[in-house]
Amino acid sequence: MNQSVLIVGAGPSGTCHFLRRLRSFLTGIPFDFKGLMLALALLRNGISVRIITQEANFVVGQRGAGVMPRSLEIYKFMGLLPEILAMARPIPAMQLLSSPQGEAPIKTVNLNKELSDTPFYPYINPLILGQDRHEGFLRKHLLEEYNVTVELATKLVYLEQHPDYVTAQILKTVDGKEVTETATFEWLVGADGAHSTVRKQLGIPFRGVTREEQILLIGDIQVKKGLGDRNIWPLWGNNWLEKMAAMRPYEIDGDDRFTFMVGGSEIDHSKAVSSREEFIRTFYEISGRTDIEFGELVWMGLWRPNIRMADRFGEGRVFIVGDAAHVHTPAGGQGMNSGIQDSFNLAWKLALVQKGISSASILDSYTKERLPVIDRVLNNTTTAFDSWTKDGNNGQWSGWDFNVRQLGINYQGSPIVLDERYMGEVTHSDPYRSGDDGLLRGGDRAPEAPGLISVNDITVTQSLFDIFKPTHHTVLAFADPSDNQGELLKVPGACANNVVQVVTIYPQSTPVTSVSIAKPTHHAFVDAEGYAYKHYNITGPGATIYIIRPDGYIGAYTQSEGGVVDYFEKLFA
Repeated sequence: MNQSVLIVGAGPSGTCHFLRRLRSFLTGIPFDFKGLMLALALLRNGISVRIITQEANFVVGQRGAGVMPRSLEIYKFMGLLPEILAMARPIPAMQLLSSPQGEAPIKTVNLNKELSDTPFYPYINPLILGQDRHEGFLRKHLLEEYNVTVELATKLVYLEQHPDYVTAQILKTVDGKEVTETATFEWLVGADGAHSTVRKQLGIPFRGVTREEQILLIGDIQVKKGLGDRNIWPLWGNNWLEKMAAMRPYEIDGDDRFTFMVGGSEIDHSKAVSSREEFIRTFYEISGRTDIEFGELVWMGLWRPNIRMADRFGEGRVFIVGDAAHVHTPAGGQGMNSGIQDSFNLAWKLALVQKGISSASILDSYTKERLPVIDRVLNNTTTAFDSWTKDGNNGQWSGWDFNVRQLGINYQGSPIVLDERYMGEVTHSDPYRSGDDGLLRGGDRAPEAPGLISVNDITVTQSLFDIFKPTHHTVLAFADPSDNQGELLKVPGACANNVVQVVTIYPQSTPVTSVSIAKPTHHAFVDAEGYAYKHYNITGPGATIYIIRPDGYIGAYTQSEGGVVDYFEKLFA
């Protein structure tokens, strides 16, 4: 076995081009590049991968472009955020217009209310980044950092599981000739979209519905003149059920391309998708804006809402992520971002098992943690989509709720989460809550806290998000210099395998020069601005321990001797 993990799918598994046959469009366009994120997270952990996709070419166009705040935080942990922020842009305000366009807009709506970043939420606003650029960015890092490339025109034909490995039959097309290969891997992950071969071969049901009546024509096109304000996302029509058209500008400075959606029962979609000229005629009919001059058509195709979820997200040595496990309406931009979280949740667990540190039983927590979240996401996005299509242009609709930012997603009640304050409780909060309720429990997102001064070098100021790593658990010890942390910070021997870092956070009142780093602590900081103690609700005497997982969620809360050992012995069994 040359690589440990085979990742099937690194782009849309059914790329939708306007020259393809209409029947290939009808069940949806999978926007799935979560395989790239999974590959990068595994490689960060020292796990080798091979990535294949059946597509002959990489995706073009915007497609799934919304990047939610929690995804931005994941990119921070991965060390990629500065580049993402340089490429992405704020989501334009949506301007609701009549059909044909009247003298004044009906309403201007911010899809996500613009908020100010805070020490608790440092990247609170969603951004847009076209899928083609997003994918290209991840592929660039795979190549430059690890010399890993995506194998195009290469598809999985058959898989067979064994106790210690997976056999994959792979069909590669090279210069028009098909070459069959049989290879073995220790693990296989399907990121191959809504029509996932991997999911089908596992025999996992994909329950849900396809909204046959809500077909949309989507694509990207150049606009030479007529749409000058690139901070506005114009939308014409009465509602999606009858007729509506929308044109969102690309996020790239100086780029004159727009991504579009056209829908409604009064539209002849088959005719509109047949050519560039028919699309333009349909758009003019809806908007009345014949002054808009179009240029080159980048791509277009038909899409229908698929609302489906797999019964489980893995079996044995094979797993599914992203659209292979769940597909959504476009409401709130949740699909792509949920897939990123799937990959980030699975990667660190798979890495620990592959390294022999954890038993394969911890992989059961992937489905147990992610499935309840996705179930709630699907319910919420379906309700939001129905509201949008019904009320989108009558002045009633006011944008998405705060929870679409995904900052309140949590794994409370997970079998691998420990919180001594709530032992034995069977109830836990909504796994898709807003997260702004002030509560903090095991399984929640670990908050950010800036203004930490290093005990080693008082000229160095960091934040917790600078410290958290996708390769390590972080044991956060909140303690006074006088506290005896010895027993509290006793970490099992397995942690010597370089997968745990111990960090002590001293109170704001602690003179930096009065403390030093003592074993088993790796790093020590003074909470100079007080945010760490505030955000982690540290108020009473005695040391308190939070253990932060590699995916940035709280794995454990403890104040007892041996609590750290209890958590890691369960995880590293």
